Amino acid sequence: MAAAPAPVPASSVSAPSPGSFAGLGHALAGLPDVSAYARPASYSPTPAVTTYTYAAAASLAQSAAQSYRAASWNVSNGWGLGLDFPTTETLPLSALIPGLLGCAITWIASSSASLTLSATPSTAPVGTAASYEFSLGSAILPHLQLFAVVTNGSATLLYTETCVPSVGYSPVGTVGVTLDSPAAVAQGSLAGGGAFLAAHPSAVVEWEPVDGYSTIGATGSLVAIPPVWYIIYIAACAPGSISGGSLFIELDGLTGAVLGNYTSACSPAYDVTFTESGLPAGTSWAVGLGGSTNSSTTSTIGFLEGLGSVNYTVSAAAGYAPAPATGTVQVAGTSVLVNITFTAATTYSVTFRESGLAAGTLWSVTAGNISLVSNHSNLVFAETNGSYSYVVTTFGYEVIAPTAGTLTVSGAGVLTNVAFSLPQQYSIDLTETGLPAGTPWGAIGYGSTYTQNVSSSTELNLSVPNGTFYVISGSGSAYFAPSSTTGFLLLTVSGANVTAVVDFVAQSAYVISFNETGLAPATPWEVTLSYVDVNSTATGSSLTFALPNGTYTFTDGGAPTYSASPPNGTITVNGADVSVSITFSAIGGSTTYPVTFVESGLAAGTSWSVTLAGTTYASTTTAVAFAEPNGSWTFAVGSVSGYTATPAGGVTLVNGQAVTEAIVFSVASASGTTYALTFTESGLPSGKNWSVVVAGTAHNTTSASLVLPMPNGTYAFSVPKVASLYPTPATGTVTIQGGPVSRSISFGSAPPTPARYSVTFTETGLPAGTSWAVTLNGTPESSATGTITFSEVNGSYAFSIGVVSGYTASPASGSVGVTGTSSSVAIAFHSSGGSGGTGGTSTATFLGLPAIEGYALVALIAILVAVAVAVLLLRKRGRPGSATSAPPPHVG
Repeated sequence: MAAAPAPVPASSVSAPSPGSFAGLGHALAGLPDVSAYARPASYSPTPAVTTYTYAAAASLAQSAAQSYRAASWNVSNGWGLGLDFPTTETLPLSALIPGLLGCAITWIASSSASLTLSATPSTAPVGTAASYEFSLGSAILPHLQLFAVVTNGSATLLYTETCVPSVGYSPVGTVGVTLDSPAAVAQGSLAGGGAFLAAHPSAVVEWEPVDGYSTIGATGSLVAIPPVWYIIYIAACAPGSISGGSLFIELDGLTGAVLGNYTSACSPAYDVTFTESGLPAGTSWAVGLGGSTNSSTTSTIGFLEGLGSVNYTVSAAAGYAPAPATGTVQVAGTSVLVNITFTAATTYSVTFRESGLAAGTLWSVTAGNISLVSNHSNLVFAETNGSYSYVVTTFGYEVIAPTAGTLTVSGAGVLTNVAFSLPQQYSIDLTETGLPAGTPWGAIGYGSTYTQNVSSSTELNLSVPNGTFYVISGSGSAYFAPSSTTGFLLLTVSGANVTAVVDFVAQSAYVISFNETGLAPATPWEVTLSYVDVNSTATGSSLTFALPNGTYTFTDGGAPTYSASPPNGTITVNGADVSVSITFSAIGGSTTYPVTFVESGLAAGTSWSVTLAGTTYASTTTAVAFAEPNGSWTFAVGSVSGYTATPAGGVTLVNGQAVTEAIVFSVASASGTTYALTFTESGLPSGKNWSVVVAGTAHNTTSASLVLPMPNGTYAFSVPKVASLYPTPATGTVTIQGGPVSRSISFGSAPPTPARYSVTFTETGLPAGTSWAVTLNGTPESSATGTITFSEVNGSYAFSIGVVSGYTASPASGSVGVTGTSSSVAIAFHSSGGSGGTGGTSTATFLGLPAIEGYALVALIAILVAVAVAVLLLRKRGRPGSATSAPPPHVG
């Protein structure tokens, strides 16, 4: 998808964007494959499901949060799970939400291990949902985020997360979203979304509100950043394309004005082929291109890539080195061919030896394109002659020397010593002056590490290692703020504790008065000021508050049968009293407008029907008429035997005038020229939408059978999975020759079992009975015979040979490809003098454990590190202050 402007951050708190934790229903649960997902005309309602607008769900989340740590929590961001994802799912939370590097997650004690998200029924208005996710922030805990889910009308607190801040401190949100989800979706549809849906009937719609926030401007005063809504329409692309088309609409969160309208088209793909020479026939080799890796035992490896420059890396094959090993291909609208030449190569041991780590401590080295993790003192790579850059990392220790560098292999092994030490901790001791006794205050410190603390006494300390730290303080009271010289401190810790004083200064208070007109005498009304969470109700014509300088948002109303104008807004106190006028008007009856559906193509007198906003009308004329107020309304056209309706459903918008929708009926099939091709499913819940792609065209139904009129011929078909249910068969062909054909499709919770093939490693050079080991795709196996055999499905798999005392394996590592037949790898052991190697016994061990347990530990660590880094990269795109220009990461 083409890049769209980055969303306005919810606050400077380093909280993940909603896409990072995906729906607790989207990326984490597995977003449906858009290329195979059709937007059905209507959904079967789920009984006893409560749907809410964004505002109502946010209110539930905020109310539930107030009991946590006795702080005042405000919704910072929210994500609605829209009507295009009507599946009920139960998700294991701890497995689906990994912690980011540099962040700490604390689970709420009362939260369950799993969460069930309710499906949204078809009767719910567009813009409402049964499940929402929210992040909340507190002014006195500025870098702590509280995460909650509202599903089926119940709010659940899940966990808190504290992260190293990516930008400077600013208070938690001061400008709230007031445009609700139905209105936002309607505005988005008016701004081009309706036309997009008409042109892309299989498109899905998502929406995300982002509260405004305040930041500290150049003069030191608070600057308000307004809220926004993002309405995203995502379309499927034709086969052979590499990305989806989309429409991204940005709306003002207060007025609904369109701030931006961005589109992206489906991108074509072109063949990029790598051809090798020099390898013995059947040797496995691999190429990584643009984040994807393919392998082969033939002389060619192919990819599909879009326009642009893409970097590639060719992996060394067993005993052979590629040239070129890296490079860049330029895809400019035609196929690309890259020739790779392999030559025989000798590998040598590249050993990193650590000192200073406690026994069992994990550490890692990345050398060239390979990363190894160990809790032993040595890490050994097998490299050919050449220069390699490396980086050393660990967990909880400092690398004394070297942290990174370049080494050269030139006909012999290389040894690099790495020293570690635990960082010494010191204290930054802060003392406050000026606050009333018992007033909560806090401070954060960040530099080489991050820490924070909150106190209700006059003293507070932060534990940090040597380094330079920004220390920022704040008060839990809007009436007290740190002085300009002590609120932001730059402190250096160098081998000793550091002390500092934070002076809090009372803020001068000014009168903010709200004056109403239009209410009947003694009618109650109310005003709420955000950020300071001040609420007041009156029966007179005026409400007053006393607050210091700052920017505040307000909402007003509360008078039965009256509407307020303006219903909300922003005010700035700057050394003077402020007055706001509110006008109330009595609410009259709702105005409705004609909504008429006009058909063409049906035989005269044929009965047809339309369901609009849950109401169904039928007619034997060419028109079906409704009367609806302003809003966005979902419609579905009833089925008529022998005919197909276009469109079969969609959304109609009423905006102060009559609306006419054209429905075109066409004959389903020509008699005598086509035959019924019937697909019948089993295993899906009743009414569940499923689809079959026949000859490149997707067909969808919520019935148990899908009947297609097809002429004679042979057709390829595929069946996409539905939520977490897999079809069997998933692909196949059918031949129609003068009669109907039927195929049965069975859906189950587990994917079909793929064919497996043997991968055999055969060793030479070891004395009879010597134990040796191989790890393939993270799975270790050992043997005292000459062979070790694995069973794998088609794919490319990395392998490494366990260390045997006194011997060197060739190759010591590599990759093997499985392509529908058995594979074999020859391993030659040679007697070694031990230089640069690691000692051991004849029984294969790893990480101090038996081979199986040791290699399983490494596999687990590698998976966790990969998941954490991937989520971090995703979440950085939505972080405040991020320079990325991509839209929210969870849009598909």
